Amino acid sequence: MFTTGCYVCNFNGKEYAIKCIQSVLEQIKQENDFHLFLVDNASTDGSAECIRKAYGTQVTVLENVVNLGGAGGFNRALKDAVERGYTYVILLDNDVTLAPGCILALTQYMEEHEEVGCIGTKIMMMDHPEYMQEFGVHLDFEHYNLIHDYWFELDQGTEEIIESDCVASCALIARVSCLSKTDLFPEENFLYWDDLEFTYQIKLAGYKVISLASAVAYHKGKKKPCNNTAPGYYGIRNRLKFFAKYESEERLSHLCRNILEDCFQYFFGSERKGFHSSNNSRMFALDDFVHKQYGMITPDKLYSMDEKEDRVKAIVKDQKVVYVELSDECSDQLLEATGALCRRLDELDHLERIILLLPAVNQEETIKTQLKRYYENHVECSTDPVKNGVIFRPCNHVKNITKDIRPAVWFDKYLNCVENQEDYRYIEAYPYLQEFFVNIHYEWLMKGILAERERK
Repeated sequence: MFTTGCYVCNFNGKEYAIKCIQSVLEQIKQENDFHLFLVDNASTDGSAECIRKAYGTQVTVLENVVNLGGAGGFNRALKDAVERGYTYVILLDNDVTLAPGCILALTQYMEEHEEVGCIGTKIMMMDHPEYMQEFGVHLDFEHYNLIHDYWFELDQGTEEIIESDCVASCALIARVSCLSKTDLFPEENFLYWDDLEFTYQIKLAGYKVISLASAVAYHKGKKKPCNNTAPGYYGIRNRLKFFAKYESEERLSHLCRNILEDCFQYFFGSERKGFHSSNNSRMFALDDFVHKQYGMITPDKLYSMDEKEDRVKAIVKDQKVVYVELSDECSDQLLEATGALCRRLDELDHLERIILLLPAVNQEETIKTQLKRYYENHVECSTDPVKNGVIFRPCNHVKNITKDIRPAVWFDKYLNCVENQEDYRYIEAYPYLQEFFVNIHYEWLMKGILAERERK
């Protein structure tokens, strides 16, 4: 007989936590060997008291005296699961609800496959449950990022099992016995990349990490746009920290250059749009990595988000109709860029219509379906040529463009725009400025990478 501890990590999200807990209780009523916990990260909204009052002995509340972030909250859960001698531990974010049968699918698969140390669910979008948020996660040691088998796309059927490098902790199960062979979540991350490192360690310990399609969870994710630079700071600092630790010795130079080139790409576009706060915060992230200043971001490095760029508004002016011209080869990157532009255009009160210009009529339904991943509202489509009006054309990134398409405007998913001669000259300088940036920061960042290796 196996026992399972299920832990919901919460910070100031009692409404979401209640829905999460309810979705768990509805499928474990007959499970006497299942125990449910709320790990509360020093919430100030009365979460702990609310859950105690609502559920009594059905839910055990574990309170942290300070906010330890997602990593600290889940570590409290893992330590508790070990102390109580559970066979399995389920970790859930508070803004997750589980589909019926999810827990049974997770525990049953674990029981039947001793070689598996961790299972991630098929994560669906709570607000658009027909769309997958993510399913199947792999580490990209070429570009130092993540690759998803399925990522924000319509669920039209998937494999039942995907062997993964790691999985997100918003909804997973782990075999408690394998924790003796791994470290816990890196609490110094505070947020981001902590769950990926924890589950990757399980794989490195010799267990399989899989994503299981029959175990479905619905994730709310970002509740509202972030009003500060914390996500960008944690993202770059902890991503660099992860790959500095796990990249091979002979490829550390490649890692250093790649990260610097990636950062410069962001800085280049942000500077053109006047996003100085974002750039400053990310440079602090690099500096904190070099000097091993981890944990929660300090107030002096946290900025309010810059005012929304107004380049798109300046280009559109008082036009009531805007056209977006798509090519025959409309990749995911181009659709992501199109979605970003459409969302920005929706914020212009005077604009009445957004029309996609397609190369062929038979592409309309396919394009509309694929675009839904990035833009929820209805769009018009046309194949008729346009002689007047503002025409935007998406690209992977403006730094790569070589063709002058004026009066049409190039744009990318970051809403970098190339409209006039000054823009084209700015883009022409990109490779020279990038090389200069990489060269002056290379030795500095490499010292940080080597220091991180020594901390292993």
